Amino acid sequence: MSFELAELSRRLDNVINLGTIAEANHVTRKIRVNVGTLKTAWLPWPVSIGKNYVHWQPLRVGTQVVLAAPAGELAHAVVVAMCFTQAISTSDDEDLDEIEFNDGTRVSYSSATQLLDIYSAGDIHLETAGNLTLKASAIGIDGPVTQVGGDMTSDGISAQSHDHVAGVGIPE
Repeated sequence: MSFELAELSRRLDNVINLGTIAEANHVTRKIRVNVGTLKTAWLPWPVSIGKNYVHWQPLRVGTQVVLAAPAGELAHAVVVAMCFTQAISTSDDEDLDEIEFNDGTRVSYSSATQLLDIYSAGDIHLETAGNLTLKASAIGIDGPVTQVGGDMTSDGISAQSHDHVAGVGIPE
């Protein structure tokens, strides 16, 4: 086989490849991928970017990926997809979309039951520069409630400045 034909064959073989993330540099946001016995140079970190958002995902060493290499040159490859692995447990419920973190924190939505379920293994901090409005047919709170930094009202009645007259609304 001539050199030119061998080079063309090599490039065609490298256009699309399966590989495994060998190294991940979270500072430079670059990865190296093992493709067979070869290890790529540092490649761009795959990320989902929209007009109004960036979805950042730290990557796991050992994750299988699909590489696309323009002109068959692995030095210019990019990750175009990540592959499912049996090492990660997931639901077999086709109506369930879920994001799960290593500590067990998860966000899931079932289109069959229309239930959005959020579980946090730790604390939740919610902060807004504007107002926060909760609106539902019913709101239940299971646990102690602490309110600080201002008055709390119910139907316009202040909890802090409202006085009860003995025998009115408060059992003695």
